[in-house]
Amino acid sequence: MNFGIGIPTYNRWDLLEETLGKYIIDFPYVDIHVYDNGNQNIPSSINGRKIYVHSCGKNIGVAASWNYLIDRIFEKSDFALILNDDVYLGKQEAHIRLLLEQKFDFAVTPLDWCAYIIPKKTYEKVGRFDENFYPAYCEDCDYHLRMKKKGLALFKTPFLIPKVYRASMTMEKDPQSFYKANHNSLQYFKKKWGKYPEELL
Repeated sequence: MNFGIGIPTYNRWDLLEETLGKYIIDFPYVDIHVYDNGNQNIPSSINGRKIYVHSCGKNIGVAASWNYLIDRIFEKSDFALILNDDVYLGKQEAHIRLLLEQKFDFAVTPLDWCAYIIPKKTYEKVGRFDENFYPAYCEDCDYHLRMKKKGLALFKTPFLIPKVYRASMTMEKDPQSFYKANHNSLQYFKKKWGKYPEELL
């Protein structure tokens, strides 16, 4: 059961640089893909270990970044472990492989989608994330609803709760963009589904 790691990043290379140094130790034989939405000049190797850095020179948003990373990972693997750039999972390759032995449609933390594992079979059945949720927010709720319509369920597991969780630091770095993106995505979600996420999930 092979898996790859995907990490989209926008403005927290200062946090991700430290974390990648740990991931190359935790996951010595796992491909790590990073999508740089903020032109942060991320190096293609960390301590001699190759990191696959992708970018098109502009911010394509969370949903598009997830799609891109998942597409790359599924070229070689059957599972994609997607992580935020401001968390450190604190697990090792063997731990993830044990989790993959369980049957699930989609594994995610009970907190939010800062860490999740999507199987290739789920991605093929549900489809790609809706890139109209731009630049961020509500793409997770939308995917959850689409999964439910396909008869699939989230497997919320504390196992995926990151050892280090620094989401508030990311929000503090650019609060205006955070609130604007959240508002725009909520309005698109309501237009698409007729109600807000909390009314449907």
